[in-house]
Amino acid sequence: MYTENLRGVIDYWETFRSKDQPSGYYARFQDEPKERTKVLYDYAAMIHDDSINRIHSIGLLTMAHRLLEGAGINHLILTHEVPEYSRYIPMKNLVHVSWADLSLKYPDDLKTFHTGPEGYKVASEQVLSKLKLNGWAQ
Repeated sequence: MYTENLRGVIDYWETFRSKDQPSGYYARFQDEPKERTKVLYDYAAMIHDDSINRIHSIGLLTMAHRLLEGAGINHLILTHEVPEYSRYIPMKNLVHVSWADLSLKYPDDLKTFHTGPEGYKVASEQVLSKLKLNGWAQ
């Protein structure tokens, strides 16, 4: 089975597979036996904790920032939690982008809870604006 994260397994089971509902985004899972998917869900639900995952994400991106900064590489980190990340990462490296908000405001045509083309356009405008503010783009 292929997934990007434990949260994806949890979402897939709770939203689609437990109810035998089709899913455009998770179509790659459709050949997985239901019993196997349930075992993976039970495992993921048992060990996944959103608050621990959040701390892990902040730590991982802070470490990546430090490595990029140390190598003299300009970089931006997109997050919907700028105040939390700004405790560890300078504001010049942070861009407020909420993929959840963009997905709600500009949903994709497949109903996958991702954003459609307009959402990506808004996000790219936010990134370009920050690049120009930092003097990293014209």
